[in-house]
Amino acid sequence: MIKGQIRRKTAAVLLAAAMALTAAACSSGSEGGASGDGGTGTKTDPNKPKDPVTLVIKHTTYETFDQDLAPAIKKYQEKNPHVTVKVEMVKPKQGENIITANTALFASGEQVDILRVSPNVGAGEYAARGWVVPLDEYVKKSGVDITRYYPALQNRGVYAGKRYALPWIHSQFMIFYNKDLFQKYGIPEPKLNWTYEDMRSAGRKLVENNVHAFESSLPNMLHIVGGAWGGSTFNPAGSQMTLDSQGALKGYEFFRDMIVKDGLIPGKVTQAKGMPGGPNMTKGTAGMSFTWLKMKQFDEAGLNYGVVPSPVGPGKQQGYGALDGIALSSTSKNKEEAWNLIKFLAYDNEGQLEQIKQKITIPAFPNEKEQIAAWERTIGKKDVTDAILYQVEKTNEEGVGMMNNMPGTEVAYEGFITWLGQNLFADNFDLYAQVPAKVKEFNAQWTELQKEAEKQMKK
Repeated sequence: MIKGQIRRKTAAVLLAAAMALTAAACSSGSEGGASGDGGTGTKTDPNKPKDPVTLVIKHTTYETFDQDLAPAIKKYQEKNPHVTVKVEMVKPKQGENIITANTALFASGEQVDILRVSPNVGAGEYAARGWVVPLDEYVKKSGVDITRYYPALQNRGVYAGKRYALPWIHSQFMIFYNKDLFQKYGIPEPKLNWTYEDMRSAGRKLVENNVHAFESSLPNMLHIVGGAWGGSTFNPAGSQMTLDSQGALKGYEFFRDMIVKDGLIPGKVTQAKGMPGGPNMTKGTAGMSFTWLKMKQFDEAGLNYGVVPSPVGPGKQQGYGALDGIALSSTSKNKEEAWNLIKFLAYDNEGQLEQIKQKITIPAFPNEKEQIAAWERTIGKKDVTDAILYQVEKTNEEGVGMMNNMPGTEVAYEGFITWLGQNLFADNFDLYAQVPAKVKEFNAQWTELQKEAEKQMKK
């Protein structure tokens, strides 16, 4: 997923114990606020050289993230020569997930100043475990205007009435396609409003010519198929899944048929045709990829590619956004310095431009023409940028994507999607009976996790 680790999680009672352990290992808050004197009330000499500071950013995304972020970090260090920034990955071990990996991190006592909040998890999880502190006072005193962000992004990082993260690393899941293969086999290039039937037809044509329709990332589409058929993902409060609706079930049925009967990802159909495994866009063995924005990887490979939004289904949902957050660690001993870096990366124009040039984020501010222009120049393909900005607008209108802030989201929602991907294509799978039962089961577990989180927040 945006680089997600999605696995079945432990029972609520064990997670509750882990919450308590982590909260005990972390300091309690953001005393000192965002004042220039650190809350001491004493004045400092502006001409006095600042003491050297090392800030550590921890993340659970992908191994080369530090390289992608390096130009922005370099720019910040040039402006703040007393600051050294390290970007380090917290890599879950076999059988671990983002939550358990971060729990071990804080229990270890390692330095953590800033956390990249995974879109799979949500800021509420980080807050309930005591890993991060509220940013409201920092935001207020620094003059950060949250309304600059797209409306659908503004609440990312808010839980229980407090802001625990700023929106950061704005992305979209879209469909990339190999233009050369589409032209070779006479497949019409997708348009902005193409449908699931159009996608299915293109996939069939590729398979007929012994080319895999999709790379292995297609099951990520299970996140949006339910909504595309008219079934919403969550209730209005974002606290329960509603993926047992008739609309969602019809969407899953279509998706299963597309995989099982048409062979749009490797399986019995492609095996019967003798097609090799390991479909790969850059190697020409797959025609499409449903994935986060991978322009940088495809450009480096010299691929002649196009981009199109997620297909239109019978329902209204088309967009599928992904948005991380950036948060201030409760254990940081340099909270003021850490906040300054957070603001630079997630809000300041200079920091945003450096990340846009690295193709790791879409402009998150709709009215910042300089950022959008820089991004369009960086991508260099008008059809690509038009398609991405179109889906950004759709996502903003629909308010959908991997942006839930509730504790337990990874356990419940991502756990359900993982279970669905593992079982949906089985011969004996009773979709209309088993999916509603599993949604009910995960929702019950989610409710218990949210209750436990509320108890932890009161402590």
